[in-house]
Amino acid sequence: MAGEEEKKRLFDFEQALKTRVVGRPNSGANEYLASIDSTNNRLAALAREGAPEGTTIIAREQTAGRGRLGRAWVSAPDSGLYLSTLLRPTKNISELPVITLCLGVAVKRAVQAVTGLELGLKWVNDLIYNGRKAGGILVELPVGGKTSETGRFSRALVIGIGINIKHPPGTLPEEIAEKAIYLEDALGDGTTIDTIELAAELCYQIESIYERIEADDQAILLDEWRAASVTLGKEIKTSSGDLEGTALDIDESGALLVKTRDGAGTRLLRAGEISIRSQDGSYS
Repeated sequence: MAGEEEKKRLFDFEQALKTRVVGRPNSGANEYLASIDSTNNRLAALAREGAPEGTTIIAREQTAGRGRLGRAWVSAPDSGLYLSTLLRPTKNISELPVITLCLGVAVKRAVQAVTGLELGLKWVNDLIYNGRKAGGILVELPVGGKTSETGRFSRALVIGIGINIKHPPGTLPEEIAEKAIYLEDALGDGTTIDTIELAAELCYQIESIYERIEADDQAILLDEWRAASVTLGKEIKTSSGDLEGTALDIDESGALLVKTRDGAGTRLLRAGEISIRSQDGSYS
């Protein structure tokens, strides 16, 4: 639920926006919440009810945040930016990997603009700094629902982004402490990151990326992803262990081209149920 503090934060966020669509739905559609199970869950429900494009949900805490493949995402109170925004693209949205990769570019740009830090991008949806995870992207297709304007089923993309900002108090679970990094710790100079400023910049960058995707002009975005990649050129393996090799490139759909270690040639990996790691188990 939203109290007075959250109402003020929502006002400040909307005042800071530089966008035309993202974060600018019909009046009153955005939400800034003290706590929610998942901003993606909340926005998916609103999307099914016909929420307008650009509707954005931000929470100070998620009690059941998640990443790809149903993994838990630790979302401690006021320790990160937990944001979901709704897009209703006109283009085919069956190929989510390329959209996710392009959104990685948007997050990288936003973080650099606000903090000066340069994130690396791990295929397909992780945000990396110095070999540790600083955030992630979860793009989902809400099932069912209809638009309020037409009464017909409407395509929708729920874009969920989590960014680690401030190290939470107490001790993190060991598996998270070893792999996660928080942007304020990365800065290391006592700087406090303004979550609202970052949220507004992120919306601006998402909209810029979205416009290119809708115009079928994502080639330059994929080149930008390649330049920031911590995956390409590395020895990788799938979490199932059925493929090992060298990550060579991505194709126009966002699939990962891998030269297999067994000498069988090359294979294209699509995100789906696949998770990859470097041979040593790290992110880089």
